[in-house]
Amino acid sequence: MNVSAPIIALSLALASPALGNEFGTVNGDLNGEARQWFTVMVPMDDKLIATATLKFNRRWTDLHIQAGPTTSFTTNDVISIDLMFMGEMAAGASPMSTEVTYLPEGMSGPIWTTAEAEDGQPTVTFETLAIAEDLGRAIGTFSARLCFQDGFVAPVDLDNCQDISGHFDTQLQIERE
Repeated sequence: MNVSAPIIALSLALASPALGNEFGTVNGDLNGEARQWFTVMVPMDDKLIATATLKFNRRWTDLHIQAGPTTSFTTNDVISIDLMFMGEMAAGASPMSTEVTYLPEGMSGPIWTTAEAEDGQPTVTFETLAIAEDLGRAIGTFSARLCFQDGFVAPVDLDNCQDISGHFDTQLQIERE
């Protein structure tokens, strides 16, 4: 796992509000095929929930970017980039874990994951990680070797893998516990 992160705390507006549900984008190359996914805002109960979040907890910090193929929420054809840091995330800190997952058929189908992959540990590099009270922004790159898993409880097939790399530019919903 390799993470480099210039972290900038901002108290001013980070970006113009996104049009519609779009919150940001993830552009990637999945095994030689150019792809684009979108992070979105989803109405839930009386509020909007983002699919790109930065959660601060007393013991750890989670950065979660989940993006789908359209500006409407979906569970199919989703890319997920997840980093967990012990304590509060700080410039130059290495994450406890970094995982990239691709769910072509959602939670019920086979997945492609970095879990247990022996070669090509996921790499995430931030060009910008801006954090304000309720909203942030993450801009950066990622690369990983994804291996096939026939469902979440099945063993990972380390002989059936594909490469993914790309760029993300998304707002982040900030959550503090």
